[in-house]
Amino acid sequence: MFDPISDLLRSLDATRSYHGIQRPHDGELYLQRADTLIAMTAWAEARGETRLGMLLILCVVRNRVAQSPRFGVGWPGVVLRPKQFSCWNAPKIARATLAGTFARGSGPDFDAWSIACGATFDVMQNRCPDLSGGADHYFAPGGMVNGKPPSWAKSMTPTVTYRGHLFFRGE
Repeated sequence: MFDPISDLLRSLDATRSYHGIQRPHDGELYLQRADTLIAMTAWAEARGETRLGMLLILCVVRNRVAQSPRFGVGWPGVVLRPKQFSCWNAPKIARATLAGTFARGSGPDFDAWSIACGATFDVMQNRCPDLSGGADHYFAPGGMVNGKPPSWAKSMTPTVTYRGHLFFRGE
């Protein structure tokens, strides 16, 4: 089965540590792989949202990158940091779902993938202002297992509510 996600993660794993990503010698290839990984994160975290919803998620990632090394080092280091983005908490599920989307090459998930790619480019190239109000955390109440907000939300300042996600800024 065609599985570009496994190939991408294997290539990033070769240079990954829990504190972030060390750039391989080919900086351009690294950036292309980072773009794909960040788009995968936006897609997996917000594929049921609009472009604006994905942009908000990506603004959180960019805000975390700007606070390096607190949340990880570099774009891949931030999204792959353990227990930070739920889509990577169980990467086999995210991988299988995205691989199926690629294999079909059409449908709502594929459309969401196209939106995620465009939104990722805009945010990584700073062509999009911070729409999140400086947020560095978010959660989707509908996705909470116990129906309660995460404990960290109590100590954060709410910034934006958009459809299925609530955004917060740490102080």
